[in-house]
Amino acid sequence: MAPTPVFSQPEAPAMAPADASTVVLLAEGADGPKVLLLKRHAKSRFMAGAFVFPGGRVDAEDAAAAVSADDRAWCRAQLDPLGAEPELDEARAVALYVAGVRELFEEAGVWLGRPKGGDPADLESEPWQTRLADLRRRLNANDVAFDALLNEAGLEIDVRALQYWSHWITPSVERRRYDTRFFVAWLPEGQAASFDDKETTEQAWMALPEAVMAYHLMRIFLAPPTLQTIQELRTCGDRASIAREAGQAVPSILPRILLDDDGLRVLMPWDAAYGEAPGEGGSSTPLSRQARSLSRVHVWRPAVFEDEGDRAPAILQFWFGTGGDGERPDESCSQNWWGVGGAFDDACRKFELDLRRAIDGQYDDWRTDPQHDLARILLLDQMSRNIYRGTPAAFAQDGQALSWALAGIEAGRADQLPPVLRWFYFLPLMHAENIEAQRQQLDLYRALSREVGPRAREVYENVAHFAERHHDIVARFGRFPHRNEVLGRASTDEELAFLEEPGSRF
Repeated sequence: MAPTPVFSQPEAPAMAPADASTVVLLAEGADGPKVLLLKRHAKSRFMAGAFVFPGGRVDAEDAAAAVSADDRAWCRAQLDPLGAEPELDEARAVALYVAGVRELFEEAGVWLGRPKGGDPADLESEPWQTRLADLRRRLNANDVAFDALLNEAGLEIDVRALQYWSHWITPSVERRRYDTRFFVAWLPEGQAASFDDKETTEQAWMALPEAVMAYHLMRIFLAPPTLQTIQELRTCGDRASIAREAGQAVPSILPRILLDDDGLRVLMPWDAAYGEAPGEGGSSTPLSRQARSLSRVHVWRPAVFEDEGDRAPAILQFWFGTGGDGERPDESCSQNWWGVGGAFDDACRKFELDLRRAIDGQYDDWRTDPQHDLARILLLDQMSRNIYRGTPAAFAQDGQALSWALAGIEAGRADQLPPVLRWFYFLPLMHAENIEAQRQQLDLYRALSREVGPRAREVYENVAHFAERHHDIVARFGRFPHRNEVLGRASTDEELAFLEEPGSRF
């Protein structure tokens, strides 16, 4: 079944984008920052079922909240330090910051502020925690306006707890549009987040690499701005680097959408194809963190509901597990990858019907995104070796897998994936008895070994070493001699002598 696109041409003219604020809530983790993700209710009118950051529309009353004159001027200066947005006056800027604080409190129960004349640490006391919970309940029930609640409770907002990160505008292909400012905030000491069980039904704290992997393994859906923001934060690494990046003037991001037989691509204003795609908005120069991230997102499915007929998530999660950081694999799975026979082969056989469907072309529409692409490659290139081990059928799909992988590399779909997934995306080239494919895979794996961080470099240098060995064998013999017996091919004397050498078989 082909994935339904997230975006579709609206039946009625698109609305002007409404002002909105989104807060990326971070907390310190053992291996770097963690991010809070909330799952939107399955019946939500916008991004149902997606994991999102807390946020929402600016209310008319947000501009009326008590904010000091110094802080009001600060809000305006942070959002437009170069004076490039004359329509962004001080009242509107303040409303955007206040909306971020309010939405974070409503949706996640986290308060950025202090009692008037008090210290933020006072909020850690049990009486204040109980009081905040009651205030949140009343606010979500629309029993009281936000500015009135602040006055009644004796609370004041700390707008400076929000660090301005990015500015996204929904393209007009979506009828429901938002002009959204993304802010970064850190979980205050002594507070805990909790989803509201109304607009959101689950929450998860994830390390930034874990969140990216969860998306690519189709465990969670992230809208393109959410995915892009997490990837940008990941490139920064730590709290100090994030703070430095947040201090930059940011360009507005009005993506353009390409939707055709090759799937849905969301193009950033600095993507090379942006100017050729339909839509409004202009090209821009990316910030350093944006340049280190991707310039386009191939969207793998809608944030509406689980497609129970889609087999790709089961394939990906079986092969890669639920761990790993995008570079280092989940050890509970990787220890099975290179085994010979046994229980893992038996486990792979539960996907034999999927393999047959892939061979017969029933999964040909999986080419529309990198995740489905990879799932089909795993069936044809990897699981075929487990399911049909020791028979010619183990290698019979290599041509299909190679053609599929080459097309995905050419279309840029492989570039979307984290290194550990690209490792397997490229394997059909390593397995090819074709010197041109061998030369290409050697370049790809060498580049991959240079890309990864220090903790994973040894793994990928070893992969690059195997790439060299495969290349050298095909360069020498034009094929892999160790397959000759299974495939019924006669071996030359030189090949038979080679097969006696250590490391001649894979």
